[in-house]
Amino acid sequence: ALLRNFLDAKLGNVVAVCDIKDEHSKRAVTLITGAGQKAPAVTEDWKKLLEVKDLQAVVAALPCDLHAACYLDTIAAGKDLYGEKPMCLTPQDCDRVVKAANASKQIVQIGFQRRAD
Repeated sequence: ALLRNFLDAKLGNVVAVCDIKDEHSKRAVTLITGAGQKAPAVTEDWKKLLEVKDLQAVVAALPCDLHAACYLDTIAAGKDLYGEKPMCLTPQDCDRVVKAANASKQIVQIGFQRRAD
């Protein structure tokens, strides 16, 4: 749903997709190319995703227990971030993400996608 909304809004180019399930990545590539964009880089590892040359921002949609690690890696890589709720599972992890975001120049937003539409 996030990808479809992004493509429908024509907000930018999707240059990479990351998913551990091959069928999810293939479906994303089909949506992206079907919207007239070139095929994105595909990886199963978000750290490799963060190395993609033209990647400026990350929309993270992953299991809640991975939020803190992914968000911290994304901020450390100098990429803007739109993450899902809950931001993290513990107050300590929330504090770490907020501290990292405040110390960076990155745009970091944790949102309610359906309400943000």
